[in-house]
Amino acid sequence: FGLVWLVGRARGGCGPGVRAAVFSEASGWLDLFADEYFPVEGDARRERLERVLAHLASRGWIEEAPADELRSTVSGEPWLSFLRAQLQPLVEAYASVARVVLEANGAGERVALLERARAVQREALLVGEARHPEGDCPVAAGNALDRLVREGILVVGPKRERGAASYEPGPEFGEEKVFDSM
Repeated sequence: FGLVWLVGRARGGCGPGVRAAVFSEASGWLDLFADEYFPVEGDARRERLERVLAHLASRGWIEEAPADELRSTVSGEPWLSFLRAQLQPLVEAYASVARVVLEANGAGERVALLERARAVQREALLVGEARHPEGDCPVAAGNALDRLVREGILVVGPKRERGAASYEPGPEFGEEKVFDSM
């Protein structure tokens, strides 16, 4: 199911795409949100994408053109927009975490960083910068922090008082790296 959303997201706001580019974009989104969707890898991922594309084509939401090109149709665009919107809360949650990590210069206790990220998300909702209350999700925020550790942007630091997990800037820390990772 997540791959359908990701295909919709990958093609959002873009012109026609070649099948390989759609696969690459969808894979990038799956890799970003791996903790949310538990994606399959390799040939299994490509096979799943092909099934999703066949489903979208059977509904008339996308069409194939020469040279393996894919286009959304007039009747498909509202559906693909709906699918793209399903990912927006995660995008907003991950962006809040990235902002907080940068503000904290990559250092802090896990609980404090997560609480601050959720507060940033709630504030963004109040002022209209975010549109989805679902983005105020502790699980998504935790997954975003875990991704930053996997990417080397943060490293797990020594336990602080009360045994709280903490983070420090990793070898890849920097504004561009944080946002590129997200």
